[in-house]
Amino acid sequence: MGTTGRLALLAVSFVAFGSGAAPAADGTPTREDFTARFEIDATPYVWMAGLNGTIRFRPDLPLVHINEPFSEILSELDAVFPVRLAVRHDRLTLSADIFYVATRTPVSPEGIVFGSGAVDHSVFFATMAAGYRVADSKTGSIDLVAGARLWSFRSDVTLNPAGPGPEVALSTHESWIDPIVGIGGRLDLTGRLHAEVYADVGGFRDASLTWQLIGTFGYSIKDHLDLSAGYRFLHVQHDDNGVTRNVDFSGPIIAATLRY
Repeated sequence: MGTTGRLALLAVSFVAFGSGAAPAADGTPTREDFTARFEIDATPYVWMAGLNGTIRFRPDLPLVHINEPFSEILSELDAVFPVRLAVRHDRLTLSADIFYVATRTPVSPEGIVFGSGAVDHSVFFATMAAGYRVADSKTGSIDLVAGARLWSFRSDVTLNPAGPGPEVALSTHESWIDPIVGIGGRLDLTGRLHAEVYADVGGFRDASLTWQLIGTFGYSIKDHLDLSAGYRFLHVQHDDNGVTRNVDFSGPIIAATLRY
């Protein structure tokens, strides 16, 4: 079973355990028991995110600047995997937003020692959160969220000297976890058209900060299928003993939500 399947199974099992789903006579929960108590959302999405920011790959090396629109990232894209999973029971929601991308990006080093460079990097983050619905009506809802965001960056860096001198090549790997809190809301505009907004902030320490904002408009094609489009902005700032990342990911997002 892949990572996504394990996360979904873990979330379903946790909610089922906590809510005490009624089993069938032989002790096995029936499909009717499950669907009466839970709602599962699976949302594959396409995030057309560009990169903008600065990175220091080693304390003795200069900051390098990254400014790449999605169109240029797409031409060097090696792999991408984005999906969001959610399990709901009454007012409680458990969710996992998983994103992975591997690409090659040119960088511009500060100073006069290095003239150019490039980085082959892979970025993985997973936001695991629990949400509680504090307001619910026929026209919309509001959820408060708390959880954690796991980050993992792997980079193979090449810096080319501006004059005589050796090329610098190195590999780096940083992983860390940021606690987060957030809020999300939905407003039903018509019977099928709705707007959603979500914001969170995390890190809460000098060496680490993250925040994001997502706004979308969605349309319910069927009771079990929604299509949505909007914009997503995600910021990450982290310092690990002089290895720093201060990067923004931003761009349009489109998604399809399958509801079970």
